[in-house]
Formats: sequence, structure tokens, C-alpha cells
Amino acid sequence: MNGEAHLKAKQPKRLYATNTQIMVIKMVELPIAPVTRIIKNAGAERVSGAASRALRVVAEEYTEQVAKKAVSLAKHAGRKTVTGKDILEAVQ
Repeated sequence: MNGEAHLKAKQPKRLYATNTQIMVIKMVELPIAPVTRIIKNAGAERVSGAASRALRVVAEEYTEQVAKKAVSLAKHAGRKTVTGKDILEAVQ
């Protein structure tokens, strides 16, 4: 599987059924421009679209894992609200 196909396969998707057809809509949370800016701020002079999309996929997957762990920590503590402390503990 090449890099582009891997990126497309890793993006979260939602399925919607309409009659007998199923439409797949990609759910992307992070806008591409800030992701590109992060790469440029790291020292890149130029950034390809593929690089920005790849970092977006990686960042979304990682932040979702951290968020899930933070939610679990908040629930374990008997809270509905996720705090900054939960996030910081989730990444350790």
C-alpha cells in the first residue's frame, strides 16, 4: 500500500445509508493550513500537500487516543468534565 492510499485508509469515516447506496464521508477535524504552518514553524521552507495531510492524519489519531484516555481518567474520578490535568496525565 503506498503512502497516499495508506493515508486515505486511516482517515476516520462515517457511513450514511441512502436507499440501497452507502455514502462514505470523511470526518476531518483539523484544517490543513494550521498543520502546514506547524511544519513550516519546524523549519521547512516548503511543504507538500501530502506531507500536510500525513501529519494531519497522525495528529488526529494521536490526539484522539489522548482524548479517550483523558475521558477515561475523568470518568474514573467521577467527573463528566475533562480537565487539563486529565490531558497531561493521559500523555504520560
